[in-house]
Amino acid sequence: MELLLGETREILRTRAGVVVVEDRRWLVLANAGIEASNVSADGETLLLLPEDPDASAARLREALAAATGVAPAVLVIDSTFR
Repeated sequence: MELLLGETREILRTRAGVVVVEDRRWLVLANAGIEASNVSADGETLLLLPEDPDASAARLREALAAATGVAPAVLVIDSTFR
């Protein structure tokens, strides 16, 4: 819960197993976009969205272009819409 609160500007709704929040990037997400299901086999590792998804995508694109000579489109998304 502490991690969820740290990613949250405002709690909008709660129900069993889900907290819908406005996160610190002004996105409305279930459980603040914190991901556990596709991260590790033990289920104990959590993944957060980056503070600035657009800047993260730009850095990945630049690194891929430098390494391969190809600059692909890079999207940093979660399963909702970003």
